[in-house]
Order: sequence, then C-alpha cells, then structure tokens
Amino acid sequence: MLTWLDELPAAVKPTEADIVALLARSLFEQGHDRVAYAFLLLRAEQHPKQTPLPTAPLVRRRTGQVVPWMGTKIARALEKAFRATGYPPDPLPRLVEKITQRVFGLGRPVVELETIQDLVIEALLLEELWDVARAYALYRAKRAQERLEAARQAPLQLSLLEVVEPNGTVTFWDGQELRARLAYALEGLQVNLSSTAIENALRKSLYSGISRGKPAKKPSCSTRRPSWNTTQTLRSWPEGSS
Repeated sequence: MLTWLDELPAAVKPTEADIVALLARSLFEQGHDRVAYAFLLLRAEQHPKQTPLPTAPLVRRRTGQVVPWMGTKIARALEKAFRATGYPPDPLPRLVEKITQRVFGLGRPVVELETIQDLVIEALLLEELWDVARAYALYRAKRAQERLEAARQAPLQLSLLEVVEPNGTVTFWDGQELRARLAYALEGLQVNLSSTAIENALRKSLYSGISRGKPAKKPSCSTRRPSWNTTQTLRSWPEGSS
C-alpha cells in the first residue's frame, strides 16, 4: 500500500483522511484487526468535544462544496454497512442520534465530511459493532483508492510544469526527458524503488513557474550510482524543450 501511494503522480495528493483509510485497510488485510480498531479510535480522538452550537453545522464535501446537515445520509451509509455484514439494523436510530450529538458537539459551524466519517466509525466501535465498523472502514478505503486512481488516470496536461527560461520565455515541461534519463541511469541496476517512484520523488521538488537552473530541494532516492538532483537535470535539458 505504501509503495502504491509513493508511486502516485506528484499532482495527485491524497488527503490525510485518504491515508488513514488506506492504512486501516492494510492493517485489516494483514489480520491486525485490533490494531486497526485502536488506530481508528485514536483518529477520532483528534476531534475533541467543544461547546455545541445552537444550530446544525454545515458539511464541507471533498470538493469544497458546503451543504446543509442531513442525518439521513449517515443512516443510509450505516444501513449499507449493516447489510454487508448481515447484522440486523435495529441499532440504527440510536447510532444516528449518537453520531449527530457527537458532530454537533464539535462546536464547529462547518464540519468536514471526513470528520463525520471518523465519528461514524468511532460510534460503531464504542458500541462494539466490530464487523460493521470494519465493513464501513473498508468501504471508505475502497472509495478513497477509487478517487485517487481516477485522479491518477487524469490527462497528462494536468502534470505539465511551466519553466521560465533564462531569456524570460516560458516553456512547458512534461517530464519526458526525465523519464528517458531515468531509464538510462537505472539500466542494469537492482534498486528498491521503481522508476515511477523515483520520478515522483524528483517531481516533488519542482513546481510550476520554476526557473531553469534554480536550486531545488534534493530528493532522497537511493541508488548505487552517484546521486544527482533536479537542478543538475534541469540545467542540462535543451533550451526551450517542452
């Protein structure tokens, strides 16, 4: 799982909630259920109780859109988790009420959707509904991976970088030269990183609008050849290349 995250393009940035969901799934898949439950409870504890507001909070979706609070959506999500595990849905009304009070008790006028999901899992675990909590967490990880995969398959144009040349003109760089140099440098070597992972590590030290030859933070990519950084690579590219 960590390798998969490391190989995501630099333009694809998983949220903290995405990483938490994928780490929890990894723990479940390795049979460390108790560790996963403890990990998820600790995550929920990062949302301490405050003085409740007199009105219902708004909910901020991942897209940034802010929508009204709707407890029925929590009920539907929980119902799917109960159905997936074969548990009778009798505790649903009580759970929805507890989760609603917990969210309102944050004292925030706007609550992130990921925060609500953390508190849903917390409520299930405190009720000792282990299998339902596991099903909910696994579905959450599945959705996180699907979003990241969709972003990963986005058109190449999204990862183009603007490079300011010495004469002040701007060219667009798509990384083809870097990939070619990596293929040559890694030929015949046995390294513990893929060329994609190394490319992503190098790209993280670059940004749109960088000047050709401007120092960039040196990434830590371990190979058996002398290390080199993106500054040296950028300086050696032909002027005006794109």
